[in-house]
Amino acid sequence: MVQALEEDGGQEGWVEDKIKALKEAKRYLKTDYKLHISRDEECTDHCIVHALSDPSNNSADFHGECYHNHKTNCERCDVLENVIAKILQELEDSGLSKDKKASMMFNYKECIQNISAWKAHLLRSVNQEDAKQDTLDKLNEGSCLTVMDWAMKFLPHHYREQMSEFFGKRG
Repeated sequence: MVQALEEDGGQEGWVEDKIKALKEAKRYLKTDYKLHISRDEECTDHCIVHALSDPSNNSADFHGECYHNHKTNCERCDVLENVIAKILQELEDSGLSKDKKASMMFNYKECIQNISAWKAHLLRSVNQEDAKQDTLDKLNEGSCLTVMDWAMKFLPHHYREQMSEFFGKRG
């Protein structure tokens, strides 16, 4: 999308900077982001309790209480937020046609949703791993842990299906 903005009159140096920032943010999410996630983090992006709490539901099942302030911002998380905001600003300020701008705005929103979903997945996976390790620590000789990963069962079946399952059938 950034490259498309360049083709439609964006500044070349601006585009290179944004692509570099996006690659840096992707590298951070793939490597170090999971290392910073914990229950005691003061950064809102890294605090499991804050991120997994539902603000509209105050029951104990869906809402956790943080016993610290969320007063710090992670510079590496801010890089992603800043580049996303700058891309939106460039998109709004561009001289694109109405249809092309609407199409790119749709792509922009899809990208934002995908990035948010990826961050949420990473956060949940850290929380799930913590819960699994806690359960393993509490096991005794009379108990066991059963892990059921349904993807292991359904994905191989999905990829063995015939091509006619994926496309419309005749008749």
